[in-house]
Amino acid sequence: MASSLISGANSDYINAGNVIRGGGKVPEIYVYVEGLDDICFWDELLKPYSQGRKFIITQLRNADNSIAEGKGNLIRTIGLDTLGVCKYIAVDADYDWLIDNYRTSQAGSSVSEDIRNNPFILHTYLYSIENFKCHPRCVDSFVSKATCCVNNIDAQAIFSNISYRSARLFLIHIASAHNCDGVYTLKQFRQDMNNLNIKENGKLSDASLKYLNSREKELAEYESINSELINFYRNKLSDTGFSPEEYHHFFQGHIVANTLTKKLFTPFILRLRVKMLNDLRTNPIESQAHDKVSQYEKITGISAENDNTEISSRIDQLIFDCTDIRFAEKGFKMIEEHLKRRFG
Repeated sequence: MASSLISGANSDYINAGNVIRGGGKVPEIYVYVEGLDDICFWDELLKPYSQGRKFIITQLRNADNSIAEGKGNLIRTIGLDTLGVCKYIAVDADYDWLIDNYRTSQAGSSVSEDIRNNPFILHTYLYSIENFKCHPRCVDSFVSKATCCVNNIDAQAIFSNISYRSARLFLIHIASAHNCDGVYTLKQFRQDMNNLNIKENGKLSDASLKYLNSREKELAEYESINSELINFYRNKLSDTGFSPEEYHHFFQGHIVANTLTKKLFTPFILRLRVKMLNDLRTNPIESQAHDKVSQYEKITGISAENDNTEISSRIDQLIFDCTDIRFAEKGFKMIEEHLKRRFG
């Protein structure tokens, strides 16, 4: 049960309030989201449709005034039957768009059909908002902003290479998620991705390639048993326009943000920063060198100590601040088509 009259009300009640207010005031449409970072994301997407309406994007409150944080809590608390033209929820798709009747556990229930078919549920189509905010072109920008260096690192090539090379494991994981059998869980796939490292040239390390080969052999029997199901999802992704090089768009958001972006690119950022700071310190005028280093710290948002934790926190902030969500063109197009049907 929601705590406020508006959050607990159904769409018809909110619409009636819009009619009563009248007087030239634009109608209010409430959009409830999973977390604080989702507010900025959906605000960016809904701005083009704000002519003649006011979107109020917020988190839902429980009866005790605590926040209904996360997709499951939001759906359970709000009651899908309360949604309508004046009341929406906006959530990460997770695997609900990709997998029919997706469940996180055998005992759990599926909301996949609701996510896909309820017109008053807005969703990301790609796994999460991180798959938009951590698009390779965005990551290139993160590196530049954290270093003030011309970025000669091709994030797109790195993402595509890892995505292509791990495509076999990803499809095995999707089959296991479809079966909800616990054979190759999201946690295990995430751990496998976290075990990958890249060389200075951006290619997967020899140890990473060896590791992937080993994991594929371990899961080969399961892959063979579920070959028909795996081919089904391979074809589904292909028919939607996603090649194996683009499977990272459907990787869990934590994998994309924490592994593909933060873990793999922090060493690149560190090397570029060390080089830049060393260059600034070669200035023969000591006071000027000191001022330039201070300016560099301020512009990049990272101190000259180059602590890895500080770099990681700065990347987190850059991800949060990122509004270049149109770079994920295929995912953006799917959301845009949905929004045009509702508000266009």
